[in-house]
Amino acid sequence: SNSAKQVRVPLALMTVQPDSANAFWRAVTLPLLDQAHVGFLDLGEGIATYWGLVPFNLHPDPNWNLYFYHMTNAGAGGNAVVTVRGSAVTHAESAAYVSLASAVAYATQVETALTISAVSSGALDPLLTLTSGDYLFVEVNRHGGNVNDTVGQQWNLLSVAMQANVL
Repeated sequence: SNSAKQVRVPLALMTVQPDSANAFWRAVTLPLLDQAHVGFLDLGEGIATYWGLVPFNLHPDPNWNLYFYHMTNAGAGGNAVVTVRGSAVTHAESAAYVSLASAVAYATQVETALTISAVSSGALDPLLTLTSGDYLFVEVNRHGGNVNDTVGQQWNLLSVAMQANVL
């Protein structure tokens, strides 16, 4: 069938900016397993980069988007100010990033999924074109020192996923 179906592909953590003390990899011990994530401290800049492979059965109109699964340390609400940039390349040798969402405040609660989307269309297609088999790189930067970042504590990015239409 040529009708679109959606798939959500988790992206893998590539790096946490080595010269930034405001973002770091850590794990939380749960009853049966440890949950790895990137912690972004408050009142500073922190950058983490993720990557994944775009599905080979990508729909001609992928209508793709990003989903972030996140929570704060103490479960308090507030806004996390985040810049998101992305790059899609056929070979990993070069990655020229384009802005997907720039310094936008997103409401954060306990263990919620937030959607990073283009304001005009609700999907990231107009900003970054994906092709089947591309490598997708996503850079996440929390601006904890921004006046609109009202979380007031560590913001934890549990995982990042790309959702797209597939055949």
